[in-house]
Parts: sequence; C-alpha cells; structure tokens
Amino acid sequence: MSCKKSLLIIFAVLISVADLAGSADLQQRPGPTLVIRSKGVSEVVFMPPRVRGAKVAATANFEVTYNGFSAEAQSAFQAAVDIWSQHISSPVLIRVQADWTPLDEDVLGAAGARAVWRGLSSDPETWYPDALVDVLAGYDVGEGEFDIVASFNSDYEDWYFGTDGNTPWNRTDLLTVVLHELCHGLGFVGSASVDEGLGSWGTEGFPIIFDRFTEDGSQTAIIDTDVYPNPSEALASVLQSRSVYWGGANAVAVNDGTRPRLYAPSQWEEGSSYSHLDESTYPASNPNSLMTPSLGTGSAIHDPGPIALCIFEDLGWSTSETCGGEPVGGCNVLYDNGESAGAAWFGGGHAGDPNFMMAVHFRLADFGYQPGQVEMTGLCAGNDLSFQGGPWTNRIFVYADASGQPDDSVILGQGDISTGDGAGMATVTLTAPVRLNGDFWVVNRGDAAYTGVDFNMEMDSGPNVGRSFESGTGIAGLTLAESGNYILRANLQPVSGGGDISYWVAAAAHVSGAGGSRWRTDLGAFNPSASLVNALFRYRRTGGGFVSKTVSIPAKSQVILDDIVGFLGSSGTGSLEVSSDEILLVGSRTYNQSSNGTYGQFLDGYRSSEVFSAGDTVWLTMLEETAAFRTNIGFTNSGSTNALLQVTLFNSSGVQLTIFTVSVPAGSNVQENQPFLNRAGTNTVRAATASVEIMSGAGVIVYGSVVDNITGDPTTIPAKETP
Repeated sequence: MSCKKSLLIIFAVLISVADLAGSADLQQRPGPTLVIRSKGVSEVVFMPPRVRGAKVAATANFEVTYNGFSAEAQSAFQAAVDIWSQHISSPVLIRVQADWTPLDEDVLGAAGARAVWRGLSSDPETWYPDALVDVLAGYDVGEGEFDIVASFNSDYEDWYFGTDGNTPWNRTDLLTVVLHELCHGLGFVGSASVDEGLGSWGTEGFPIIFDRFTEDGSQTAIIDTDVYPNPSEALASVLQSRSVYWGGANAVAVNDGTRPRLYAPSQWEEGSSYSHLDESTYPASNPNSLMTPSLGTGSAIHDPGPIALCIFEDLGWSTSETCGGEPVGGCNVLYDNGESAGAAWFGGGHAGDPNFMMAVHFRLADFGYQPGQVEMTGLCAGNDLSFQGGPWTNRIFVYADASGQPDDSVILGQGDISTGDGAGMATVTLTAPVRLNGDFWVVNRGDAAYTGVDFNMEMDSGPNVGRSFESGTGIAGLTLAESGNYILRANLQPVSGGGDISYWVAAAAHVSGAGGSRWRTDLGAFNPSASLVNALFRYRRTGGGFVSKTVSIPAKSQVILDDIVGFLGSSGTGSLEVSSDEILLVGSRTYNQSSNGTYGQFLDGYRSSEVFSAGDTVWLTMLEETAAFRTNIGFTNSGSTNALLQVTLFNSSGVQLTIFTVSVPAGSNVQENQPFLNRAGTNTVRAATASVEIMSGAGVIVYGSVVDNITGDPTTIPAKETP
C-alpha cells in the first residue's frame, strides 16, 4: 500500500468515526499491562531521535501526573514525552499517570492503556486502547480519565537520568524505558496469553486491534479460529513457536516487504511475549530495537523506530513515518512528497557535461541528526516514469556543503543510476558508509563516462521547499529549481561514539574453516587517556555489508570483546574498524577453537599513517605450502576507493613462480587462500616469499598467515617495506 493511499484510508476512517461514534454504545474494560525487563548485560549503543522530512511533523499533547518522581526522573520522562509528541497526531489531550514505585527485581517499567474500548460504529467488534479510541472518535471518550497508566521501578539503583544518550555502560537509560512503555500505552499491545497449556486471546470474545494483524509463519491470522480455536493447545503452540509476525501493510512496507517478527519464545513470558518485537531479529544496534522486551545497560534508544511507527499506522494512528515502503536499500531522508509528477530535462547528450547538474541540499537538522553522529549508506533516485528511449544512465555524487554550495574537491560517495524506464526507484549502496560531519549535497551531474546520454531527473508536483537546485553552468550557477522537489534521496543511519582516529584490524572471523577448524576473533582496545571514551566498533563483512556498535571504554582501562563478530550479531569473514576521538591501543586475536583448546594469532590494529598506498611495495617472508603447513595472504582496503594490487610469489631461491593481481573494494577484505597451490600450482615450497605492489588505491593492509595443517595453529606474517 502506498503512503498516499494509507493516508486517504485513515482520513476516511476519521470522518466516519467522528460522525458516528457519538451514537455508538461504547463499552470499556481494563487494558493489558506490558513490561520491559533488564537484560542483565551491557550493550552500549545510542540511537538519537530521528525526524523524517517527508511528512508534516506530527503533533500530540500529553499531560503527565507524577507520583513519587524526583526532578531528574521527571526530566527524563518529559524528554520521552517530547519525542512521542513529534511522532503521533492526536486532537485530544493524552493523559498519563506515572508512578515511581517498587516492581519485580528484573522489571524496569510496566504500562498499558487504562482501558480498552469497544463499540465504534466503524468497527464494533474490536477493542481499542484509550488514546487511540480518542483519536478515532475525535473526542475524549474517557471524559478526563487517564489514558495510560505507567509504573517504573523505584527499587532499581542503576538508573541514568540524563537525556544526552551518553548512558554509562553500567547504567540503565530511564528515557529509553519511558519511551518504550509509552508505546505500549499508546497501543503496542495485544491480548493473547498462554495459561496451563492453553492459548487464548480477546476480551469477551473480541480482539484488541493489535491482534487483528498478527500472523503465523504461513500468514494465517493468529485469531483465525478455524485453524487456532480460542482457547486451544494449538493456539498455545503457535504463540510459543518463535514464528509470530506482524502482517499489517504499512509495517511490512517499511520493512522492505518482509513481515516484522514478533517476540514468541518457546516458553510464554507474561508481559513480554507477543506484544514486543523479536529480540534476536532487532538487537540493540538495530533502529527498531526500542520495542524488544528487554534492555541492556548502556543502551540509549531515543527513537521509536520505523517498524513501531508503521505498526501504529496499521492500528489507525497518523505518525511522522513514511510507510510507503522503499525497495531494499531504500532511502529514508527526502524532501519530495513521494509522487513523481514529471521530469526535469536539459536536452539530449548533457549527461557527459559536468556543468549540468540537478542537486538536492540536505541539512542534517531537518531530520534530527547532529554532525558526526550520522552516516550515509546509500542513495536513491526516482524512476517511476517511462520515456521513449529510456533507460538512461546518469551519475550521482555526494559532496559536503561549503557555505551553501557543494564542495566538489572531495567526493564523499558516488554511484550510477538508471532512469526513464519506469522500473521503480533507482538505488545505490555505497561501498563503505560515509560519516557526515555537516550538511551535504546529492548531485545528479554530468560525467565524461556518459557523453551523449540523455540527462533527466524526476520531481514531484511541488512547491519547491527550497532544497532542490539546478544549473547548466557549474556549481556557481546553481539556482532553485523552477518547480517541484527532485526525487533524490539518501539513506542515513545514526551512529554514536567514534571519531576522527581510526584503527583497522585486517581480518576477523566467525566461521568454519579448512580441516574442521572453527575461527573466532577477540578484539581488545585499551584507553590510555584520563577520561571515558566512546568507541565505534564496526565489522565489514567480505562480500558487502556491515554491523556496528558503540562501546564505552573507561579511563586507563581495556575492554576485550570476545568473538566480536558474533557480539556484533554477524558471521563470516571480514575486517574490523575501530574509531574514536582519542588515541587507543587496538589489537586482536583470531584463533581456531578445538576440543583441545584454541590456537590463535595476533593481528594488530593499524592507524591510517601505518598502512600502504599506491607506489608502495611490501614483502611477506617465511611462507610455506607443504603437507605440514599452508599459507593464506590477506588484503584489507581501509580507503575510500578501490585498490589494485600486484602479487608476485617466489620460492626459497628467489625464482619467480607466478604474478597475479587482486582488486580490493573500498572498505573490504579479500583473502587469497593457498596462493602457492592455487595460483602457482605447487605444494612443496618452504621459505617462500611474496611481494605485493600497490598499483592504485590507499589505506591497504597486507598480511600473511601460515597455518599448521595438523593443529590448525596459525602464525601471523606482517608485511614489511624494504628499507
């Protein structure tokens, strides 16, 4: 369902309910209460508030009655209220009762709608939570009663009351807990339960609106009594199957066409099961992690997340989220309204002239981001319209902003798009994410590679919001586009921690290898400074993709992240990047796990000044390919452009065995396994050497690994330049 159609349907519901709700016989019953529990582990990550630019900002007013809260706890609660007030729309004041009171030991907070209501003329057989029924009815159905009742654990001693996202590793962020519980109170709640082996749902035989969107793995509705009688053992089984999903069109669309997975562990957890997103699918570093059932210390999740907001759209709320659904790799910051109304065109052949450009000026503040705390992962361009002669390939660039103009002295990112054939949004995934330290431009610009190609850009019907520009005379000639907003978008994601100092570990693994080996990597980072450092740890998987997490390192302390690839929720082989504002000492151990213990090798963390660039030649010595040992050679490119390397293998006498080239994409790791055997055709060489010449590129790390074929014990061979 497109965003536009969704909005039209919601509007129609508002009209019909407002006209008819006053004559309806509304009934109320107590609403369910949901909890968030302490995870018992530290997961230091910060997701800042995010504001989309594609929809008019939502507005809702809250009135909170505090019982037992300190001033600093109230401040954190109000910050959560302020975030929700920007994401949902309500014509009725939302009243919240907030209690600071003892709860069970592992429970951080508990909340729900004070009541659920049934009897809306538009949907008389469904219960709706207090705040949502007010929206649909258009008036305060509860006549001044609280809409949400929420409690927070006064016995818990490790609260963090700050609102800046800098939550210490051993503290729990109250703002996050409040944001989570308010979401339950607003409607993220179902009625299903399991008791004495029987699953059931509903109140007096009718479901809560949330229940109408839940499905099993085969897309059968959980409330389909032909398949799952209510109550029944069959219903209990599916509710504890790890296979319960959300089927609403809006949430599916924003999740790239995949049904969001709900939390349905094999043993029913009262207050947690069913009415949360799945913990393993949406870990702490995922932008949808707020509505998982537990929270680790150090985690500050200050945004509801696109899935939760689009679940709200399915329920009947109007939110700030654009839920129309982008294709995989889609983009989340934009100024257009989502509807292609035409295309700007400079005339045939201008795609090869760099003076011709169509550009969008993105300002981080428009989307709630701070410089240095966000990175770009991809780009998108409109391609809904079909023209004779299409498609045409154009090149788009990303430049930093310099006093209101693109600074093309440095290309932050680029990619090619095809338009003009109506095949749907053209997308570009950047080879490596780009951290943004300020405003930026996305520019569809002529390039010599496409001389003679047509040059166009789709746009909406306008009016221009002041961010779309065009020129036929270069950057200095940029002026506002005459009408409409170009459908040029970017995909941004928040990051916290990190900084300008980066360290690269050339190889990391969570994978099975040759000879039954099981490879893992532990990473250590020591902070020698006198203050706490928030460092960003990123794993870049071979073949593309990355995951990251921020970890706080106390002053004069070291953290060891065991099995860091698994810790970050990934697998396979790749490389590691650690970034910080302060000097760190970074190293790693990659090892083979066996029944007799581990055999491992040390891989150092290299700074940018310690790696190799075009023109450099480095050597690897003490290499061997025999029945007893095998040699692998690895290459990691920490730079922003692809690198081309020439590798020459020699035997112990210096006789050249073979020459081959290796291309290493930006931000990637490539490993040549057993090159003496697979490239030179020999497995009888000892005391061998290899030279690696950097033909193009920068930021290259080269290493060798000689592995004992019997024990799996590897030895690191560092690359060395000749004096």
